[in-house]
Amino acid sequence: MPEAQKIEFVKDLYQSEEVYQTMIFVNTKKEAGKLKEKLGSIGISAEMLIGGIDQKERDRIIDCFRKTQITSLICTNVLARGIDVPEVDLVINYDVPFISQYGFR
Repeated sequence: MPEAQKIEFVKDLYQSEEVYQTMIFVNTKKEAGKLKEKLGSIGISAEMLIGGIDQKERDRIIDCFRKTQITSLICTNVLARGIDVPEVDLVINYDVPFISQYGFR
């Protein structure tokens, strides 16, 4: 799906559903940054949880997400092992999941 259609789809989801806590998975840090910027341009505030963030900052972001101070979280595979946030309303695989030893799945 072309990038413009993906963004439009996410925008439509936010506008048509009562979505509060959302996790959006992307494959790369670069894609996470681009998505955060695009979402911001259409009025959707999001935080990124990507590799390279130190543990203290990662813990702060996750804690803010659990407390609903952050409502949209853009993640790379840094959370592929799981996170326990029972309040999540929506999970979006923005990109096709990628497993390095197998390719796209």
